[in-house]
Amino acid sequence: FRRFLHTREHSVENLNFYEWYIIYCTRCVSSGKSYSDTHLPTAKSKTRQPFRREIDHCVSRFFSSYSPDELNIPQQIRQQVVHDAKLTTHPAVFEVAFREIYKMLGRSVQDHFL
Repeated sequence: FRRFLHTREHSVENLNFYEWYIIYCTRCVSSGKSYSDTHLPTAKSKTRQPFRREIDHCVSRFFSSYSPDELNIPQQIRQQVVHDAKLTTHPAVFEVAFREIYKMLGRSVQDHFL
């Protein structure tokens, strides 16, 4: 399936994000850390947010314009994720994007694959 997405659909970034999100949610829950710090980040507060570096990398990789792994999602969703990811490292930040990617993988890509 990965090869199909890469060579035929040219959308392997969707699967990469899907897998990253599942792993991230699992890691957040199993870490036992408080990752719901929702106040505006400052240099000091960003260091207290668990997984801050990973969230910044995810936003840069999947939600930044011109990134080779930029997700093909509506601009409104992209803007909301980028905004919210500055405030918190909670996995819920990415939930709407995850649902959009899940629909794409299940609806159009899977039909072409089968």
